[in-house]
Amino acid sequence: MASTNLENNLRIGHINVRSLIPSLNEINSSIYNLKLDILGVTESWLTEQVSEQEVKINNFKFYRVDRGSRGGGIGVYVRSDITVVEIDVTKDQREIFEQQWLILKIGKIKLGLGIIYRPPRFNVMTALRQLEESIANLIPVTDELIIMGDININLLRHTNITNQFNNLLDTFNFKQVVINPARYSRDTASLIDVIIMSDDHLLSGSAHHQDLHQHSDHQLIHCSINIKISAVRPIVIKYRNFIHFDIYSFKQDLINFPWWQVVDCDNVNQKTAILSDMILTLFDSHAPICEKKVTSPPSPWFTDALRAMKNII
Repeated sequence: MASTNLENNLRIGHINVRSLIPSLNEINSSIYNLKLDILGVTESWLTEQVSEQEVKINNFKFYRVDRGSRGGGIGVYVRSDITVVEIDVTKDQREIFEQQWLILKIGKIKLGLGIIYRPPRFNVMTALRQLEESIANLIPVTDELIIMGDININLLRHTNITNQFNNLLDTFNFKQVVINPARYSRDTASLIDVIIMSDDHLLSGSAHHQDLHQHSDHQLIHCSINIKISAVRPIVIKYRNFIHFDIYSFKQDLINFPWWQVVDCDNVNQKTAILSDMILTLFDSHAPICEKKVTSPPSPWFTDALRAMKNII
């Protein structure tokens, strides 16, 4: 179902990143370029030694479940102005595949969100059974439910396993909306990365793919959801405008300044105050303070060289 106003639709995505920290700049760029409100991450490869600051993205909060051993790990970046409650639906299970569940309050809607990852060696039928139990626990306390992740079941093949997965979705009348392969190796393409919805009318348009180049052999999958969300509130920053700054005029005014006022003053505190006022007055004249509204953080990785390359392309 098409939305009449896509601008304020909720935008979600998922990526099997295969180690988050080396890919963080690319993830940060993708979130803002695609205007995502939510990005699920699987195979984060994080441990408890990795601090929150090391995986921080401005204006987002990262909810994570580390595996505690080598590899694996899941998490999700959620816009920091969205109210989130973390849900534990797995406390009675001894061995579980990796799953994380949140309830997001968006307007009047309680949106359940699941991030899942089934390691290749984890028993498929056990994973599907545990997923079914988790969904059953979330449905009564949510209005809608979205699940994203890597199930390591190639949905391009028609096997007993894919039939079992599809039967699970049919049980709840859920819809898997990613159609094209999202993982490419040297010789094969597979569809193992999924976005599952409790109602196919939630999907606005279709799912899209974006390469992460050398960071992962999985593509970032993303889509627009027919749930309205308020626009990101802009931050007002103040800065000095040096666009019309004339260094020669600045130097001349600097020479002509009444420096004798500083020299003739006997009190060191007054000297400091006079000098500070003189310098600020000079800069206010040549580089006035301006205000600017911003919705995205600065990108220090986007260097002049990259800007030049972008212009060439």
